[in-house]
Amino acid sequence: MPAGESFPDVLGLKLTEAVVILEQKGFTLQIRRTAPPQGFKAGTERVVRVLPRQDDLLEITVAAENWG
Repeated sequence: MPAGESFPDVLGLKLTEAVVILEQKGFTLQIRRTAPPQGFKAGTERVVRVLPRQDDLLEITVAAENWG
């Protein structure tokens, strides 16, 4: 991503919503999943972190909304 350029704020959004918004803006996405030590749970995945990488690549970290 060029210096001074930013990306839309998608923190807290459902993964599916964030993907649509970011891909429409021309970003390439790398999705990572995180979970508590007990393992992955079912449920809606929400964006908890977005890190710009190179050029138009964003790394998105998501976690399940329901952990219990």
